[in-house]
Amino acid sequence: MMKKGLAEDHYHQEAFGVATATEEQVKAVQISVDGNVFEGNNQKTLLEQAEDAGLSIAHSCRAGFCGACKVTVESGLVHQPDVPAIQESEIAEGKVLACCSVPKTDVELVS
Repeated sequence: MMKKGLAEDHYHQEAFGVATATEEQVKAVQISVDGNVFEGNNQKTLLEQAEDAGLSIAHSCRAGFCGACKVTVESGLVHQPDVPAIQESEIAEGKVLACCSVPKTDVELVS
């Protein structure tokens, strides 16, 4: 934008995302996505770990705004941050957003 004549003090840029940092000690967890089981950890998001394992989970924004990555937790516990694309009623049904949820224990997911 500066090359087009905009004064630097008039330029503003924003980026949005979900903080997924955790203060938990690193712990190995077993993650199952639609019956595909792999070793993961309690640090990275479910989506990142599934991709690292070569598995595909539907997604789009990667920031909790679109809801395309909703999965159902059949067993286990995850940390689901407060993001706009998931309702309390869906959380009560066991749904989480894979793009911003981090497993706390071994988990079994259905996409």
